[in-house]
Amino acid sequence: MTVTFINEAAAGAVGIRVNITARNGRQIPVLASASVIRNSAGDVIGGFELVRDISKFAIEEQVKKISSRLLDSCEGLVANSEETTVVAEQMSKGIYSLAEDTTKVAGLATETGKLAQEGGDAILKTLKTEEISASSQQVAGAAENVAGLSDQLVRIGK
Repeated sequence: MTVTFINEAAAGAVGIRVNITARNGRQIPVLASASVIRNSAGDVIGGFELVRDISKFAIEEQVKKISSRLLDSCEGLVANSEETTVVAEQMSKGIYSLAEDTTKVAGLATETGKLAQEGGDAILKTLKTEEISASSQQVAGAAENVAGLSDQLVRIGK
């Protein structure tokens, strides 16, 4: 009997990646290739399948993917760090400017307070002067009354 192998791509699957489940439930990545075996008349008389454990390669591939993502993340962190530094510098300048403005406002508030105190003192002084003036007028009026009464008493006593 003569066995003829036909082009594997046309007769079956070549290098298909699949997972096989082990008895313990663990998934094992494998590379599977299969083909049919025909006799000289072209009738299918069998087949074969080649399964190759590629766990090691799958692990290496995962490590490469994770490393690539990690590198991308690190590059993103560096970019974010640089951006954060710029923003922090801008915020620092803004805070410094705000502190300067606050100091100026505090100085103006102190001046305004002093002026208000002086104004209040002047108003009190004016009021006291007016009160004294009013009191003096009352005393003068009372003195006139007393003088008038004294005159009446003197006239009565004569």
